[in-house]
Amino acid sequence: MIRSARRRVAAPCLALLALIPGCKPSPPPAPAAPPDPPRGPAPIRVSADPWVISVDRWEDEFPYRGAYLGNGYLGQRLRQSGSGVSGTETLPAFVAGFYVQEKLVALPPLLPLRISSGSHTFGADPAQVTSYRQELRLREGVLFTRATWDFGQGPVDLELETVMLRQQPDVALLRARLRNRSGAAVRLDTLAPEFAGATVKSAQIVGAGGNVPTAATYPGRRIAYTTAFQPLDPTDLAPVSGGAGVSAYDLPAGQTATFALATHVDAGATKPRAALAQLPRLTTGVVAGWLAGHRAAWKRLWQADIEIDGDPEAQEIVRACLFQLFSSVRADIDAGVPPMGLSDAAFNGHVFWDMDSWMLPALLPQHPEVARAMLEYRFRTLEGATANARAEKLPGASYAWESAATGRETLPGAATFSRGRHVTGDIALAARQYFAATNDRSWLQSRAWPILRPTADNWVARARPEGSGFVIKQVSTPDELAGLVDHSAWTQHTARVNLEFAAETAQILGQPANPRWAQVAKGLTYLRDKKTGLILPYAGFAERTAAKQADVLLLEHPGQERLPAAELGRMYDYYAPRVIKNGPAMTDAIHAIIAARLGRDEEALRRFQESYRPFVRPPYHLFSEKPSRDNLCFLTGAAGVVEAVLYGFAGLRLEQPVEPQTREAPERPRLEPHLPASWKALRLRSLQWRGKAWDVELKPGAQPAWTPAARS
Repeated sequence: MIRSARRRVAAPCLALLALIPGCKPSPPPAPAAPPDPPRGPAPIRVSADPWVISVDRWEDEFPYRGAYLGNGYLGQRLRQSGSGVSGTETLPAFVAGFYVQEKLVALPPLLPLRISSGSHTFGADPAQVTSYRQELRLREGVLFTRATWDFGQGPVDLELETVMLRQQPDVALLRARLRNRSGAAVRLDTLAPEFAGATVKSAQIVGAGGNVPTAATYPGRRIAYTTAFQPLDPTDLAPVSGGAGVSAYDLPAGQTATFALATHVDAGATKPRAALAQLPRLTTGVVAGWLAGHRAAWKRLWQADIEIDGDPEAQEIVRACLFQLFSSVRADIDAGVPPMGLSDAAFNGHVFWDMDSWMLPALLPQHPEVARAMLEYRFRTLEGATANARAEKLPGASYAWESAATGRETLPGAATFSRGRHVTGDIALAARQYFAATNDRSWLQSRAWPILRPTADNWVARARPEGSGFVIKQVSTPDELAGLVDHSAWTQHTARVNLEFAAETAQILGQPANPRWAQVAKGLTYLRDKKTGLILPYAGFAERTAAKQADVLLLEHPGQERLPAAELGRMYDYYAPRVIKNGPAMTDAIHAIIAARLGRDEEALRRFQESYRPFVRPPYHLFSEKPSRDNLCFLTGAAGVVEAVLYGFAGLRLEQPVEPQTREAPERPRLEPHLPASWKALRLRSLQWRGKAWDVELKPGAQPAWTPAARS
């Protein structure tokens, strides 16, 4: 920060001036102002409506990073035009679980509507857009675009509503209204999908309102797009010849019309339960019904809201983060959730521990059905985890650092990260959290137990005796800059959780337990610094070490270790400053949670703001993995922001003490709130706990106010 300089007069000079006749010394200068307090990143510009994020210029003062729409099965980022085509640019779409040779495939845009007149195309020249407004309507899951386009012969008014239907998840829908006030006809056509690397078979459009099926065959996978594009009002506009796979209409000068474009996706084996058999003929009634059902589905999602009274920025950011998460998950898909969801194919769309240890805790308290779907992916890929263990010549099951369709490790065996074995324990920790929140014994027997038993056996074989305990050697720790290490605190912890929860589950279900589970679990302890007594992240950690991201502090959250406050405070003060500035966002979210739990409320607020301000991108707060580059939409960071509110400021605790035989637990989840002074209230809607749903209001200095939540 640049501060204005202050000149000071030295005391000896003042004394000399006092001795010179006729000269009076200047009065002593005022005391120097205290230095400005440390300031974090600049605040985020927020909208007047907490449910609508908008942009009012095609080229704003910031670079436009697009909008992300998804329904957990289909997903795509969209540009200023509101469709899959903006001028000559298109952005790819993604389908949950559509992996070819273990890589998520970038697919053609789902709604490739092109609007043109002669040599001019809407979106190609921003100077031709004379008025513009685009709104991301969070409550409705709708991207609404209104523009006036003038290509030199008069204006054309456009309104587009774009959705990935929530209740009909294999359909993307766009409704476009055009008023042609220009002196020339305007053509609307749909681009034929181009499937790179596939054998493509596309049909010719036949007659008005005909659907256009396009099938693409990849090695081992097949996908089909069926596109319908037709006028809704008036219905007598005849299609014009546009070539194979393209449907086109001309809107004459002076006329107004409404069109609908829908694409149905059939990706084979990975289908949501509500999948359509085929795309129906588009009519005004069908389209209106779909949009109404879509809005109703989003309304149900938002029954589980987080309301922040007194901080408009935090409110908008938290809802934007929830929107990105909701757009990437659904309860009837077991495809797993990559770090970027369905917005990008970064990391080949693989599934990491990000899903289990970050996204799941963010959604579990209010959407346990989605958390269960994430764990269902781990159950479905158990065979791949078993194959991973065999490849390491170990028994049981070992989950991959990066997995895709099969669950097998997708990184080469020599790669450092392929030995990030804590992911196996992360899954067990997630399963324990889910069971604590739901007490679902049927799930425990049919899903958790088949995972816990072989993974516990794998840890027993992997642990090596050392002194009076055991150590996991040569693994990658959460601080991924450290390389392969011994005695990773996080790995030791998650392995112990895995072993203890396996033994506890065996007792609950009346199943035989390997006696070695308890023995090894007891011996999986932490290394401590001999001088400070602090838990070390791993063997060989040095005071000068700079970590990529939070490591040993994860023991408090999401690890549920429940460290004593004095020890947690010393660890926080020591480790929080030792993280690089260009690391991922989740670290600051962990620091916010711990600061809140320590009662350092204002520091927690600052850390919370630092967990999103450098990372969200305009205009719709798409979350970037790092401050220094765009890698969108990073759901892991978005989840961290949500967790900072739930587990930090609200003080939510899922690690409830229960008696193993009776499974007795409190009627409601435990909250230990620490709100920032500037927050008037924090309300958690539809906080779910063991089959019941609660609305809870938290205010500074007051006890939580609980009421049963009304759910539809």
